[in-house]
Amino acid sequence: MDTKKPVDNEGSGKEVISSSIDGRSRFHLSALPLKIVGLAALVILALVLIYVFVIANKPVFMVNGKVYRERQVKHLAAYDMHDQAMSYKTAAKDVYEAVKAQAAGQAVHIMPSAQQIASGQANVNKDSLKKYKDWFDLTGYNTAVAEVITNAKDNGSVYNFQGYSFVFWFGNAVQPFYHNPSPEFGNKDDYQKDQVYAKQKADYYHGQLKDGKMNADQVLAAVKKDPKLADLNNTMLNPSVRFGYDVTVDWKDQVAYPDVASYVTAQTKPGLGEVQIGTIGNSPGPNSTARLPAYFYFVQLNEVKGANIWQQYQDALKNIKAKYYGA
Repeated sequence: MDTKKPVDNEGSGKEVISSSIDGRSRFHLSALPLKIVGLAALVILALVLIYVFVIANKPVFMVNGKVYRERQVKHLAAYDMHDQAMSYKTAAKDVYEAVKAQAAGQAVHIMPSAQQIASGQANVNKDSLKKYKDWFDLTGYNTAVAEVITNAKDNGSVYNFQGYSFVFWFGNAVQPFYHNPSPEFGNKDDYQKDQVYAKQKADYYHGQLKDGKMNADQVLAAVKKDPKLADLNNTMLNPSVRFGYDVTVDWKDQVAYPDVASYVTAQTKPGLGEVQIGTIGNSPGPNSTARLPAYFYFVQLNEVKGANIWQQYQDALKNIKAKYYGA
């Protein structure tokens, strides 16, 4: 009878246990790099969040109550930093001074035209102008303001009145003409119809401006574009105008109409005036005797009887509430 030898499992059991331990060790060792990568990712994310919400949000300076933070300042300083090789601290200080200069210009109601601003950007290449648009819009405004102020200082000019004269013309049927008369000249029916239309438009745009639904530049553009409000006997244009900002021209020459000029001269403070009716002479030139109603108008005054604009600007710059915290 065969006798089976007992199987010795002791050794194989040790081998199984040893194999199991080695597998777990290898698993833990292989998982270790993944843990390190995960921790590193968390650290990087934390640093990014710290930058976005703490460092990039750090206040750099304040002008008239508005706080400019690092992200915004770096955006404006990009040209100086990248194209002019300035340090961030130096470029940030340039931004601070530029924003203060802009605030001073706005405080004394200097509003250069788009052409004047473009002139201040003439030496900037097109690629930079496009790439750093916000910066060059800011510096272009300041360059135009500086030119206006310099001219005013050199000429001893006084900005007595600055604002907008909105004219709603209906005088084509009665206005004396220098060249060819309009088809409406002498037609009483057209005269009455034009007067009704002009009054409706004057009341409408006055309300839009008063209620803040349109600003002065928008109203000016709309009125000047309306062919029914144009002087058809002479200029073929609507005589509404932004006046008092060009030191090379007397504001009265810009306003043109004596009734509007007289109204402006009588004002003592800025503001929006009521709709008025204006007249013209009954013959060409300054020797007219009778006055004929020919337009409605109202005036938005931004500055009344100001001092020398150069001194105004210097005072505004000195009185700006500004603080530089540091870049």
